[in-house]
Amino acid sequence: MCAVAVVRIILLTAAVLGVFVRPAQIPNWASPAAAAVLLIFIGGMTGDAALDAVHPLVSPLAFLLLAVPLAVMLDRLGFFASVAALVDTGPNPRLGLWVLAAAVTTFLNLDASVVLLTPLYIRIARRHGFNPTMLAMQPVLLACLASSALPISNLTNLIAADRYGLGVADFVSRLGPASLVAVVVGWYGYRRTDTTTVLHDQIKDPVDPRALRLGTPIVAFVVLGFTVGDLLGVPA
Repeated sequence: MCAVAVVRIILLTAAVLGVFVRPAQIPNWASPAAAAVLLIFIGGMTGDAALDAVHPLVSPLAFLLLAVPLAVMLDRLGFFASVAALVDTGPNPRLGLWVLAAAVTTFLNLDASVVLLTPLYIRIARRHGFNPTMLAMQPVLLACLASSALPISNLTNLIAADRYGLGVADFVSRLGPASLVAVVVGWYGYRRTDTTTVLHDQIKDPVDPRALRLGTPIVAFVVLGFTVGDLLGVPA
């Protein structure tokens, strides 16, 4: 093994360890960034090679910079809270919320599911007197189980779609069935784990018709773009 390869392995190991073993005041990206800069500085990687490595990330990161603020805007508008209130019917809304988290993960992306639905589900759990931790785990679990069906479901899919020229049909036909099975099996496993013990009084929030009127066309447009955009010549 050549010296350059050894240095690369050492820096990679240090970068990974630095994410987990670091002072609290240092951000988790600092160690990988420092390792990458040091690798270029000592000649372990050329500038052109570094640019080639970063290039496939440009489009996916640009998507995240647009998609996550859009999801935040919809959440502040009250759209997600109103949709959750619609499916939050009866004494046990867990199945409806499981489906909602799966849909948000699949059609918006796993980041939107984790960042936006997790605090929302905690509020819903407190409204029903459920264990907040268990209900908050739904978006986290669905971020893993439902994030393979479409190119936009997660960053890895976007990178693969850009690198290999894959479209929506490629993902749906190959990973869609597996994702559906994972979501269904995951639900049965989750249902056996969560006992939905009532801890306190229930507090109900109303549906906001204005949020639904404003948010539904936006979400419908985004979903149509993600699902049939390829057919119209607009890549997902």
